[in-house]
Amino acid sequence: MKWIPFLFALACSGAKTDDAEVDEPTEPTTEEPANEAADEPSNEASDEPDNEPADGMVFINEVLAKSDVTADWIELYNGGDTAIDLSGYALYDGDAADEAWVIPDATEIAAGGFLIVWADDMDEDSLGDTQGDVTSSLHASFKLSKDGEMLTLLDASGATVDSVEFPALADEESYARTEDGGLDWSVVDIATPGASNN
Repeated sequence: MKWIPFLFALACSGAKTDDAEVDEPTEPTTEEPANEAADEPSNEASDEPDNEPADGMVFINEVLAKSDVTADWIELYNGGDTAIDLSGYALYDGDAADEAWVIPDATEIAAGGFLIVWADDMDEDSLGDTQGDVTSSLHASFKLSKDGEMLTLLDASGATVDSVEFPALADEESYARTEDGGLDWSVVDIATPGASNN
């Protein structure tokens, strides 16, 4: 009889040990479930435009900074498929952004077309709208340096559309894209104002 309490206590002690092992909580996992939804395509509309804006198709295409026949000039080229209204666009040389010359309202450049701007500082002694074989009524408020400088075209919002740093140029030499709207430039002996460089 005296062993019964001892066996009873021993049995109870073992039961507690077994319960503790069964009921002991497992360590929480630190791994997060993979977010499968992140890999699925979104049905929301994109904010990105489907096509490049037309403004990106206007280029500074050719520059002449010294001539005995005409004033300095800048040729713009529209590489897009539609005409572009250049009202409010602006040009400036060097770093004089605050003195940019604004292209007059209702100035349009045709699709695939060229536009000449005389860089003659709108001088009273200017040679006029027709110079050599070229006619343009656009006269910028600055002249170009024959020693070379930066030339920048802005859109109506003030964002840079195109820019080029042209080198020193001799009389009648121009700095032109080798292909209209292309990436490469070269100094050429025979300028092509208002016509293709190709």
